[in-house]
Amino acid sequence: MREIRQRIIYLGVAALLFAVGAAVLVWLWRWQDAHVRDKMLQHAILVAAALDPRQFDELSFAGQDAEHPAFRAVAERMRNLRAVFGRSWAFGDRYIGIYSMRMRGDTVLFGPESIPPEDPRASPPGTEYLHPPEEVYCAFAEGRWQVVGPYTDEYSTFVSAFVPILDPESGRVVAVLGMDVEASDWKRVIAARAALPAALVVLALVSLLMVHLRGVAARRLRRREEEYRLLTEHAVAGVAVHEMVFDGSGKAADYVFLYVNQAFERQTGLSAADVLGRHASKVLPGIEGTELIERYGNVVRSGEPATFETYSPQLRRHHVVSAYRVAPNRFAAVFTDITDRKRLEEEDREIRGRLESAVRTLETQRMRDQVVAELQQFLQACETVREAGPVIEREVQRLLPASSGALYLMSSSRNDLKLAACWGPCAEQMRDEILLSDECWGLRRGQPYFVEDPGRSVPCPHAERHGSGSHACLPLIAKGVVLGLLHLREPADRSAVPQALSQIREVGPAIAEMLSLALSNIQLRETLHNQSVKDPLTGLFNRRYLEETFPREVARARRAKHPIGIVMADIDHFKLFNDVHGHAAGDAVLAVTAQLLASSLRGSDIVCRYGGEEFVLVLPEASVENTRRRAEQLLEKVRTRRIPFGGGWLGPITLSMGVAGCPVHGAQLDEILRVADLALYEAKRSGRNRVVEGKSGTASAEPG
Repeated sequence: MREIRQRIIYLGVAALLFAVGAAVLVWLWRWQDAHVRDKMLQHAILVAAALDPRQFDELSFAGQDAEHPAFRAVAERMRNLRAVFGRSWAFGDRYIGIYSMRMRGDTVLFGPESIPPEDPRASPPGTEYLHPPEEVYCAFAEGRWQVVGPYTDEYSTFVSAFVPILDPESGRVVAVLGMDVEASDWKRVIAARAALPAALVVLALVSLLMVHLRGVAARRLRRREEEYRLLTEHAVAGVAVHEMVFDGSGKAADYVFLYVNQAFERQTGLSAADVLGRHASKVLPGIEGTELIERYGNVVRSGEPATFETYSPQLRRHHVVSAYRVAPNRFAAVFTDITDRKRLEEEDREIRGRLESAVRTLETQRMRDQVVAELQQFLQACETVREAGPVIEREVQRLLPASSGALYLMSSSRNDLKLAACWGPCAEQMRDEILLSDECWGLRRGQPYFVEDPGRSVPCPHAERHGSGSHACLPLIAKGVVLGLLHLREPADRSAVPQALSQIREVGPAIAEMLSLALSNIQLRETLHNQSVKDPLTGLFNRRYLEETFPREVARARRAKHPIGIVMADIDHFKLFNDVHGHAAGDAVLAVTAQLLASSLRGSDIVCRYGGEEFVLVLPEASVENTRRRAEQLLEKVRTRRIPFGGGWLGPITLSMGVAGCPVHGAQLDEILRVADLALYEAKRSGRNRVVEGKSGTASAEPG
C-alpha cells in the first residue's frame, strides 16, 4: 500500500512538472511572438524613416520604374536592411520581403520587391491587388503603427509589418512600406526562442526531482540493505557468499569465502575469522573434485538456482543447500542443518525396519504354524506311513522352500533306512536311495547334526555322495526308538544359503520333533489296524477285512463292468495232520500255505484267512472260468511244495477249492461264499485235492 501511494505521488509530481513546462512554453511563445513582432515593426520604421516621400510621387510603380536611380537606392537600402534583419533574427536565407506600396483610391500598387524577379514568389512590378480598407491602409487612419497579419495571398502565408509614409506638407499617406516574413520561418524562430528557456526550466525542475528521487532511493536502499543485513545475520539458516574459482579448462575447482552469517558459524563450528578470504580447500580439506563443487559451478555457469542435500564428512553434518548466483562468478549458499532430522529419520527407519521384521517374523511364524497345523491334520488322517511320505514332502517344502531334503524311514531290520520322500534340486539324486544307519552322524549321536561349512565340520558320508555342501541331519526319535531321518540340504542359489541355513536351524528341530511324534502315532495306528484286520500267524487279511473290503470291490466292478472271481480253499486232512505232527507243524503248514498263496497272486488280489484252515481268495476282473484255471495252478503249486520243519520235511499238502463269481453267483458276499462253500464241500466229497466250480443255479441275485 505504501508503494502504491509513493507511485501516485511520483506520477502527480511528473504531471505537475509537465504542466509547468507547458505553461512556461505557452507564455514564452506569446512573449517571443510579441517581442519579435515589435522588433520587426521597429526595423520597418527605420527603413521608412530613411525614405523621401517625394520619391514616391516620381514613381509610377510601373515595370520601368524598377530602373529609376532613386528606387534602386531605396531598394538597395532595403536589401541591406533585410540582410541585417535576417542575420540578427535567425531567419536564415528564407524569404523576407521588403516592398513599397502606393495608394490609388482603393487600389494598392506594389512596387518592386526586394526579392529576385526570377523567384516564383515575386510579384511582377505594377501588379494591382484589391484589398478592403480594413485589411491594409485603414489600419493607419488614426496614425497608429501596428503589425497586421498574417494574411494569405495566392502564393503563401506571411507575417507582415506595414509602415505608412506620410507627405510632410499635407500629412497624407503617399505610400506604405511593407515587410513580410513567411509564417513557417516566423513560427520556427518563435519556437526556437520559446522552447529553449522552457526546456531549461523543465530540465532544471526534472533535475531537482531526480536528485530528490535519487536521495529517496539511496535512503531506501540503505534501509533495505540494513534490513537484509539484520535478516541475514539473525536468520536461522546459515548463509554464505562465495566466489567461484575455475581451473584452466573452465571446470569448477574451488571457491572462496566472502561472507558468512552467525547461523553458518553455529551450524558448522567455523568462525568468520577462520574462513573469510580463504579457499574452501584450505578450510575443508578433501572437498576438491567433489560433487558439491561441481553443483556450485553449474549454478554459477547457468544462473539457475539449485537445491540439494549434502553431507560434509569434514563437519559430519547433513545440510539442505540452496545455491543462487548473485553476481558474475559469485553465488550465495543458504544452509539448513538437517543432521538431527536425518538422525531421527534413520532411527525411524530402524524402528520401521524392526517393526517390519517383526511383522514378517510373525507372518512367517503364522504361516509356519498354519502349515504345521495342516501337516498335523494330514498326518493324523494318514492310515499308513506310506501315505504320510508325499504329505511330508509337500508340507516340509512349503516350510523350507529354499532347501532340498529327504525323509528316510527305518526298515524292519533296523540296519538301514529307506527313502520315503524327497524334494528340491537334489531329489533325483536321492531317489531310491538306501541309507545305512552308520552313514549318518546324526543317527549315530542320536541328535540333530548341522554342517554349515564342510571345510570346518565333518560331513556325513551319505551327504557327500550328492556333493559337498551345507546340510543338516535330524533324527526322528520317539520314545527312544529311531523311526527315521529328516535330511535337509542347502539351496542351489548361493545367495540364499545363509537364510536357508538360518531357517533350517530355527525350524528343522521342531519339524523333526513333530514328524517323530506323528510317524510314531501312524505306526501305532497302523499296527493296531493290522492287528484288527490281519491274521497274526499267516500275515493275511482276516475275515473282518474281507467283509469290509468286498462291498468296495463290488462297487468298483459294477462301475467298470468287470466280474469278480471268488475261491474258497481248505487244507485237506488238516485236523489229522495237526493231531499227528502237533500244532507247531500245523502252524508252519498254515504259514507256508498262506505265503505261497499271497506270492502267487496279483497285487490287486486279496487273500484272507477265513478261519481255521480255510482261505478266501478275491480276484478282481477275473471271470469264473479264469478263476477256475488260476485255482488249479495254485492247487498244483501247493501240492508240489515241501515244508521244512524240525530238521525234516512236511508234506505233501493238498487243497480242496470251490470257485464262484460275481455277478454270476450273486452280488452279496454271503451269497457268493455260500456258492463257493458248496463247491468246496463237493470237492471234498469227490475225493479232495481238486477244484469244483459252483453251480450258477444257486445264484440269488445279479449285481446292480
